[in-house]
Amino acid sequence: MDCYTLQNVGRNKPEGSTEMIREPLLESAKLRMNLRMIALLLMLVVVTSSYQASVLTYASANNQQNASTAADPTHLVNLSVFATENDCTYLIFTDETTTFVEDCNTGGIVSSGTDAATQINNAIFTLKDGGLIHVRTGTYTLTAPIVGTVDGVTFEGEGPGTVFNVNVGFSGSIVVAEGSNWVLRNFKIDGTNQVRRHSTAGIYVTGNNETVMGTDIFGTDHAGIEDARYGCGGKCGYGVKILNNVITNGYDDGIIVSGSNVLVSGNVVDTTTNHNGISLVSPQNVSVIGNNINNTNCGIALENLGYGWGPAKFITITNNMIRNSRFFGFWIFSGDGDSGDNVTFNENMIINPKTGGIELDSGTDNLISNNVVANSSARGIYVLGIAKFLTITGNTVASPKANGIWMSTDVHDCIVDNNTITNPAGNAILLATNDRVTVTRNEIYYPTSSSPVAGIQVDGGNDITVRSNHVRVTGKSRTGIDLLGVSSFTIAANTITGSGQSGVSQLTAGIMVSNSTSGIISSNLILGDAISGILLGNESKTVVVGNSVNLAANCIRETTNGSDYNILSDNVLNNCGTGLSYIGPHDVATNNTGLNHGPIQSSVIVTQNQVSTSSLSSQELLLASAGVIAAALCVALLTKIKQRQPQKPHRRRKVPPRRKARKNR
Repeated sequence: MDCYTLQNVGRNKPEGSTEMIREPLLESAKLRMNLRMIALLLMLVVVTSSYQASVLTYASANNQQNASTAADPTHLVNLSVFATENDCTYLIFTDETTTFVEDCNTGGIVSSGTDAATQINNAIFTLKDGGLIHVRTGTYTLTAPIVGTVDGVTFEGEGPGTVFNVNVGFSGSIVVAEGSNWVLRNFKIDGTNQVRRHSTAGIYVTGNNETVMGTDIFGTDHAGIEDARYGCGGKCGYGVKILNNVITNGYDDGIIVSGSNVLVSGNVVDTTTNHNGISLVSPQNVSVIGNNINNTNCGIALENLGYGWGPAKFITITNNMIRNSRFFGFWIFSGDGDSGDNVTFNENMIINPKTGGIELDSGTDNLISNNVVANSSARGIYVLGIAKFLTITGNTVASPKANGIWMSTDVHDCIVDNNTITNPAGNAILLATNDRVTVTRNEIYYPTSSSPVAGIQVDGGNDITVRSNHVRVTGKSRTGIDLLGVSSFTIAANTITGSGQSGVSQLTAGIMVSNSTSGIISSNLILGDAISGILLGNESKTVVVGNSVNLAANCIRETTNGSDYNILSDNVLNNCGTGLSYIGPHDVATNNTGLNHGPIQSSVIVTQNQVSTSSLSSQELLLASAGVIAAALCVALLTKIKQRQPQKPHRRRKVPPRRKARKNR
C-alpha cells in the first residue's frame, strides 16, 4: 500500500462461551494499558526530579534582585572551562568606575578609561591572530555594544559575577561576534535598559564555528542569543554551538537560530514576554537537545518567515522539557510555504500547554516520536495544512481537553502508529479528509467520559487503513471506530472493549461506518456493552467478514436508509438482542454463527442468501454470478463425493482374458 505495508491479519473464530472469547484478549489489553500508564507516571517523576536537581539559586546580590521578577532562573556552570589569568592575552578588570586592560604577558596596564565598551573593543581589535580576553568579576556598564570582527577570540568572564549591563536608552545588541571561531563564555548580560525594538539581542553571532556557553542573560530585547545569517547571503551562522546558557525574562525569543550545522543543548529559557523559547528560522542540520523551556509562547518553534531561504531541513529536536507554553509546546509554522522537511521531534516532554502540545502546519518526511504531551488545554498533536510522509509513533497523550491526535485536511501518505492516548475530551484520533493514511497499534482509553465522540474517527478521505488498535471505553455514548464518507478503507484486527457488563456503560457502536464505499471490516473483536456491535449506515460494497461481536443490543445492524450490496459472512455473534438486522435487499449474508443471539439472525441469513441482480451493473453481475456458480459447483462436488459408491471388487480386480492368456504362455 502507499503509506504502510499491510499484512493479512488472520484471527481464529472464537469458540465456546463469551468468557472464552473475551477474557484472554481483555486481560492482555488491560496489562498493556497499565504498563503504559505506569511508564508515563515514572517518566513524569524522573524528569521533574532531574530538572529540579539541576537548578541552583543565584548567589550574587545582583541575581537576587533579578530573582524577584524571574522564575528562579539557574543553571550549572562548568568551572573547568575557565582559563587562568596566566593563559590570557588581555586581563580586564574594574574598580566600578574605571575599566583597566592589562597585558597578561607583561603584567602592564595597556589602557584604562571610564567607558568599558571602548576599552574592551580596543583590546579585541588588536587580536589580529586571535587570543583570550579574561574579564574579572565586576559590573561593566556599556554605552555601546562589544563588537568583535577578528577571528579566533575567546572572551570569557568568571561566572555570573562578571556582569555587562547597559545605560537607559541603549539601542542595539549588547555583544556582537562577527568574526569566526569565537568562544563566548561564563558571564552575565543584563538587558533591562535595552530599548524594545524587537530586533536586537543579548549576544548576536554572525560568524562561523562560534560557541556561546555558560552565560546568564536577563531581560534582553529581541533574543537572548541569536545565531543569524542576515546580510551575508546565507553564508554565515555555520557551525555554531549554544550550550548551557540561562536566559530569563526576555522580551521576545530566548534563542534564535537561522544558520546551519548548529547545536543548541543544555540551555534554560524561562519566561519570555512575547515570543518563543527557541525559534528555528529556516535553518539546516540543527540539533536541539536537552533544553529546559518554561513560560513562553511556544517552547520550540520552527518557522519559514519568507526570507527566501526555504524550509528548515534535517532538524533533530530531542530530550527537551517544555512547560506552561502559552500556545504550543512545539510548532512547525508555515509563514511562507513549506516550513520543515526531515524534522525529527523525539523523546520530548510537554507539560501544560495552553493551545496544543505539538502543531505542524506543513512539511515532508517528518517524524514525531516517543514524546509525552500531558494536560494540554486543547489538542495533543495537531497536523494542519499540507503534510506528506509524516509518521506519528510511540507518543503518549494524556488528558487533552480536545482531540488527542488530529490530522486536518491535505495530509496524505502518513502513519499514526503505536501511540497511547488516555482520557481525551474529544476524539482520541481524528482524520479529516486525508488520503493514504494508516492508523495502527494505538492504545486508546476513555475511563469515565461520556461525550459523544469516537476513539478513532475518520471524516472523508481515501485509502484509509485502521488496523490492530485497541479502544477501551468505560464511559457512555462513545463509538470505538467511526468512518464517515470514506472511499476504500480497511478496518481490521482491532479490539473495541466496553465495560463487558450489560447496563453498566454502553457504547453507541463498536464500529460505525456511514456513507462510505468499497471497504473491508474484518477480524475485529468487539466486547460490549454496545447498542450496535457493527453499524452500517447508507453503506455499500463493503465486506464484513470474520468479526466477533459480544454483548450488544444489535450484533450487526444496517440502517434502512440505503445500505445495500454488502457481504456479511463468517462473523461470530454472541449475546446479542438481534444477530443481523435490516439487511439490504442485495446483501449476501452467510455462515454467521454464535450463541444467545436474537431470532432475527437466523431468518435473515436464510432469506438473504438469495441475491437479486436487477440493479447490478454488468461487472457486479458477473462477479456475483461467478460467486454463486462457484458455490454451487462446490456443493455439487461435495455431494457427488459423498454419494459415490465404491465399485465391486470383482469388477476392478478381474484379470482380462488376454492378460490371462499371456500369463499361460
